[in-house]
Amino acid sequence: MMRPPTARQAIATQSAERRTEFGEVIPKGAANAARLIAIVEDAASGLPDEARPTLLVLIETETRLDDQIGKLDAEIRRRAKENEVARRLMTIPPLGHGNIPCQTMGIRPLIATALVALAPPHTAATAFDRWKAASWGGATTKMPYR
Repeated sequence: MMRPPTARQAIATQSAERRTEFGEVIPKGAANAARLIAIVEDAASGLPDEARPTLLVLIETETRLDDQIGKLDAEIRRRAKENEVARRLMTIPPLGHGNIPCQTMGIRPLIATALVALAPPHTAATAFDRWKAASWGGATTKMPYR
């Protein structure tokens, strides 16, 4: 099943489609965004004046999204740093599989704060309650008898 595109991906795709309509072919990817912005803002770039307003709106929207994402990232990092459980979660090292090394960096602030906010409380009194808490995180395979 394919994931729906994020707002940033949708904006990048739209701007690439608009550029292509007017003969500007720039490779996809965030690394080429500065090149696109320079072309759109340069009046002597050869880009038709009809295309410029649409592309400027897309660039402005992407810039605004980047700013908002930066603010949210800072807030998540702050919350993860302030919460003891999140700090402990972030100390868990990444897990590899057999002799295949893991390419991830362990639990990051986003996942740690999400687990703190969404995981059920760890007040498991019975084996069944402990199983439910473990199964919430995908750590069990079959249900114990009640």
